[in-house]
Amino acid sequence: MTDNLFETLLALCETNPQKDILVALFEDESGKGITRNRCAEILRTDDRKARRVIMSMRQAGIPIASTSSRSGYYIPRTMAEYLDFAKAYKSKARTIYDIEKKMNSTFFSIYSGQIEVEEDGKIHNITQ
Repeated sequence: MTDNLFETLLALCETNPQKDILVALFEDESGKGITRNRCAEILRTDDRKARRVIMSMRQAGIPIASTSSRSGYYIPRTMAEYLDFAKAYKSKARTIYDIEKKMNSTFFSIYSGQIEVEEDGKIHNITQ
């Protein structure tokens, strides 16, 4: 399965930096994953660029997981591993969405009468 998984994910990589990270993820034998600092070392760049490469890989559909129980990024090898990651990832997204709603509420109440926001989050009737 590992060879087939690697080949499938490699086909999704669009750039050499993505391929370099994928190789490192599959070569990791620590069971802890590879850290952002290690990703930056592999790419010979800074942490921010390394995170952007990881994000671009996720956006391409490559299941790069990270959890609080591991110290780095890894490729889930079982359905249970992936589902644990997906649950935590979705929870982070919900938290960000909830925070954004609260900030909107505060901001829009300050500027009431100037901006009308509908339930769908779209902004209408902007007056200055």
